[in-house]
Amino acid sequence: MKKRLSLLMALALSFAAQAQTPVVADQQLAAIESQVALVRQVAGTKRAALVAENMNFTSAEAEAFWPLYREYRAEVNKVGDGTFSLIKDFAKNYSAMTDEKAIEITDAKLKLDDKRLKIKKSYVKKFRKAVAPAKVFRVFQIENRINAVYTLKLASEIPLMK
Repeated sequence: MKKRLSLLMALALSFAAQAQTPVVADQQLAAIESQVALVRQVAGTKRAALVAENMNFTSAEAEAFWPLYREYRAEVNKVGDGTFSLIKDFAKNYSAMTDEKAIEITDAKLKLDDKRLKIKKSYVKKFRKAVAPAKVFRVFQIENRINAVYTLKLASEIPLMK
C-alpha cells in the first residue's frame, strides 16, 4: 500500500522536474505504471483480507457478499484509474499550470468524486440484500478507514499547486 503511494509521488516528482527528454520520461512513466499495477494488485488483496479479518460473515453471507465486493472494488478501481490519470496530468503540468488546466483537473476530480459516491450508493443497496445492514455499515467503516490512510499519505506526498 505504501509502495503504491510512493510510486505515485515518484511519478509526480519526475514530471515536475521536467528535466528529462520526452523519451526518457515516457520510459519512466511506462515502468512506473507497470509497478503501480503490481502494487495495486497486492494492495487489493490486503484490502480484502482486512475486510475479511474484521467481519464475522456466516458462510451464506460470505458466499453472497464476496462476489459483490469484488465487483464493487473493480468499479472503484476504475475511478482510481481516473485519479491516477489526474495525478499524472497534474505532474505533467505542475511547472506551467494554466488556469484552464487547473479548471479541467479540478472539474475532473469532482466528477470522479461523484462517480465514487454513486458506486457506493449502488453497492450499499446490493450489499444489504446479501448481509445485515449493520454488517454493511461495518464494511463501509473499514473501507473508509483504509481510504483515509491512502488519502492522507497521497495528499502528504503530492506538492501543493504553486
